[in-house]
Amino acid sequence: MEFPTKGMEHKYIVTELGNRVHCVVAGAGPPVLLLHGFPEFWYSFRYQIPALAAAGFRVIVPDTRGAGESEIVEASDKYMWNDIIGDIVAVLKGLNVTEKVLVVGHDWGASFAGHLSRIRPDLVRAVVYLGFVPSTWRVHLTLWEDTRAAFGDEVYIHVFQEPGRAEALFAKEKTSSLMLAFLTRWSDDPQLGIPKASSDKEEALPDWLTSADLQFYADTFDKTGFTPGLNVYRNFKRSIELNAPFIDKLLEHPSLLIKATRDLGYQNVSRFQSSLDPEEILAANKPLSPNLQKVVVVDANHFLHQEKHEEVNKAIIEFFISCPPS
Repeated sequence: MEFPTKGMEHKYIVTELGNRVHCVVAGAGPPVLLLHGFPEFWYSFRYQIPALAAAGFRVIVPDTRGAGESEIVEASDKYMWNDIIGDIVAVLKGLNVTEKVLVVGHDWGASFAGHLSRIRPDLVRAVVYLGFVPSTWRVHLTLWEDTRAAFGDEVYIHVFQEPGRAEALFAKEKTSSLMLAFLTRWSDDPQLGIPKASSDKEEALPDWLTSADLQFYADTFDKTGFTPGLNVYRNFKRSIELNAPFIDKLLEHPSLLIKATRDLGYQNVSRFQSSLDPEEILAANKPLSPNLQKVVVVDANHFLHQEKHEEVNKAIIEFFISCPPS
């Protein structure tokens, strides 16, 4: 099956530790790094890659370890934030990127963007956060307790912690149906439980998601499984403990937050992002994100960069063009 990948190159970078990282590269100009979340891989940025390349940027989209075509690392404890950041740095080095990068992070990719900015500020020029600003890692210190208090014991992030439990639940569903539930209905669930396939066999697809898109997601996750991505969640607490010296370091780069009004998780769990008022968000994040310049709010679900891609692309491109040179 062919997919719209005109102008995109697939690269494979081998890190100093010997694992292979896949990435997609397109365009020429200032480098832009796109970091995906769960359950995603490079294809989730299919709307951003051509738009950014056409706007005059060199777009770099790595698959996090075990996702997409990146090598699966079998050890479950090798999916900590620093492991992921190490792979990202290896990609930049392997592609001979010598200037600071503009970063876009979605879901845990936003956490990785913030983490990269804290431990390697020499590599980052500016960041766009899709969903939330990782203004402080202290949020993650009580994240499991906060989500359980807000949504109950069946909230997805709690279920993800037990090895094999989520995998067994996912295995009961057809992968394409599961991905459709993730991408279109998951963040609308008031309890944020494990997504379940719709009982409607003729469920209509939204205009931003084709049957070919859905099949590509399904084929990819049938190959990789979901465990590598779940292992990132299972190592969050260890990641925070390891990086305690950076926990209150300022995020000093210029940054932009794009929020989705229908993303219930980020509205109700994060104590720092519960408001949808841009001025309140800026004020709440000023202590640790003093250069958060503006907030764009769109009527979309968790996967806002797909559902409202034209609006999101416009905001990203305008912001990056406005950023001072590195």
